[in-house]
Amino acid sequence: MTDEWMIQPKVKNAKLKYSDVWNVFGVPVKKDNSGVFCVIDGYASCFNCNSTYVKKKDTGTIPLRNHPCFKNYIMEQEQQESLILKTQASSTTQILPQTAASGINPLTSYGLVIKSIRLTLHEKLRTKESIVQWLCRSMRPFSIVNDIGLRNIVQQAISLGAKYGNIDVNSMLPHRSIITEHMKIMADSHPMHKYTEPDKRAENIIVAMNKALSPFDLNLSNTNIMCDRGSNFVKCFKCYNPLHCYAHRLNKVIKKCFFQNGLKRTIDKSSIACTTATTSSITTCNDILHSSDDDSCDEADDDYVPSFKIKSKRKTKSHNSRVKRTNSSFSMIDHVKLDASEIPIEAREYLVKLKEVKHIIKYVKKAGLNDEIKSMASISLKQSSSVRWLSLMNSLQSLHRAYKATRKVLQKHDRHVYINPNDLKWLIRLLLPFQVITEKVQAGNKPSLHYVLLSTFMLRRILSSTEELQQFDAEINGKEKSDINIGFDEQQSDEDSELNIETEPLGISFFRERLSVLLESMFDLDIRHYAAVLLHPKYSKMMHCSKNEIEQTYKWIRDELKKINIDDTATNAIDLNLSSKKAKKSSLFEIYSNSSTTNSPGRSVIDIEDDDNDQYSNNDTTLHDELNHYLFLVKKTEDEPESKNEDPLLWWKTYNKDLRKLSILTRRIFSIPATSASVERQFSSAGLIFNDRRTRLSGENLENIILVRSIEIQELNDIGALN
Repeated sequence: MTDEWMIQPKVKNAKLKYSDVWNVFGVPVKKDNSGVFCVIDGYASCFNCNSTYVKKKDTGTIPLRNHPCFKNYIMEQEQQESLILKTQASSTTQILPQTAASGINPLTSYGLVIKSIRLTLHEKLRTKESIVQWLCRSMRPFSIVNDIGLRNIVQQAISLGAKYGNIDVNSMLPHRSIITEHMKIMADSHPMHKYTEPDKRAENIIVAMNKALSPFDLNLSNTNIMCDRGSNFVKCFKCYNPLHCYAHRLNKVIKKCFFQNGLKRTIDKSSIACTTATTSSITTCNDILHSSDDDSCDEADDDYVPSFKIKSKRKTKSHNSRVKRTNSSFSMIDHVKLDASEIPIEAREYLVKLKEVKHIIKYVKKAGLNDEIKSMASISLKQSSSVRWLSLMNSLQSLHRAYKATRKVLQKHDRHVYINPNDLKWLIRLLLPFQVITEKVQAGNKPSLHYVLLSTFMLRRILSSTEELQQFDAEINGKEKSDINIGFDEQQSDEDSELNIETEPLGISFFRERLSVLLESMFDLDIRHYAAVLLHPKYSKMMHCSKNEIEQTYKWIRDELKKINIDDTATNAIDLNLSSKKAKKSSLFEIYSNSSTTNSPGRSVIDIEDDDNDQYSNNDTTLHDELNHYLFLVKKTEDEPESKNEDPLLWWKTYNKDLRKLSILTRRIFSIPATSASVERQFSSAGLIFNDRRTRLSGENLENIILVRSIEIQELNDIGALN
């Protein structure tokens, strides 16, 4: 070490872990002409003896570990640890707190305690080497080390070792055939009706579902059905008044808007006739994987109309031409029949930009540049997929957030980013409402059907003008990222009292109006969507609904109440234990709540006068029916916390005894989810299980894996809800 050069400690990132060799080694630096010390890249020097090594990526820190000074450092550390262990042995044994990683500790069943110890560096090194050898030899992902299942098995092995001593691992771990048989036993312990029909035609689906419902004294005629609009499901459930998945339709609207509808998957029928064991098992697995007509969104655009469709008096515009622009507005366009070759040049430019985004991300993925981009921008680029909802939005957001880093990395490889970040911002802004709403309606076990009508109203309002679109963007991006994980790099300033309205590009105007038209034409609101809003204490005034819509909803509910026998109330008491934990209050649909003071733009749109909702309560019924009583109780309790909560079951838990028939109808309505997302996730997991390395997996074993997995996840969710 001289005045010209010296050894400095390695600069460390607090978010990363570093090898312990950097406690002995540092990086050499040399003084330049201006007197500033600059790091000499690619070298590492010892603090004690000044020995300098060339640091290569392929060798890592292995040469540094063989240095005598580092070995002396290891010996000193082991001596210090041995002294600490002796001190701990003489003191009271510590008990580790239960963590999420360990779950329920098996040692408690033996009356033992968990020792808090520190392994020696040599023991840690041997453990890490064994793990690396296993991962590389078996080609397992690194993330498996953090898997809760693996950690529970290791914890059980440690507990058995504590009870019996150093036992042979073969006496603990059974053969794979025994595991397969036990998995079958676990699956058979839960009632499940397997699909045994020859194919998935509509008539066979009906037979299979009635067989599955018969043990519960149910059939399709008295069951609520939520499904996508696959052609076989549409034909199968046409007579049973189904509701269609809202998230599917929103995603279908987006795909049709940007002309991304690809060819539907076709299955080779000849494979069904194969009789060999291997081929039949693969065919069975493929049937499971493809049993949902979801590519997550490949649905039939048929003319099927729900039996309970609301009768709307909205005025419809007649379109005399395919494309006609007036005053820079695309108002006279038949978007349903419009072909991609007929769209205006301004809109076509954005289709080219979307294609460019996909090409950029695809190149980054194939060239392995994502890690370099992530190191610079703390986010990697995400590739869009036709089988995942919102994947287009995720791709746009990732590129927008990592735009500078992506451009810098691609320039090193003689490639350029031709899309403007402002264009990315406008595309994200256009799709932002669909992202927020799609995530909102997937409410898990909580009631969500009322979100469909509220979300439709919100989308109509946001897509009606660029001012509404930009206002929504400002409101969402002003929220904390922990509430809604979306947004741009720049955040809306709290000091801005007024929204600065930007000029909307013509291409964005075209697609905004196209989204609005497709939303109206591709999704039919059902009377049960309106009933769910009415039976929600927070939204019971049905703000933004027309007089005609409110009248039909009141009439339908009263007709349904007449069908409910009084004796049913004795055996159908509502169990609302799932609502014991209060849901997080959300302000997303606050404009439609009973306490909202805003005007109802939905009524002005359809040209009706403002009316008091209370006048509809006495139509064609006695003054003291349950619907009137419900409206009275809602008004009486409007200041109570349960009336303002997003979960309606909290309110109904208190008043279900006062509204015996209506509470039964409420349970039927709110048992219908807004989406079929929970079912779709099972098919996604099936696709991950049945991969190229597991083609010999039988259909029966695949079904058992999915069943056991879903049960385990549900039990963990129930435990989490109770906690």
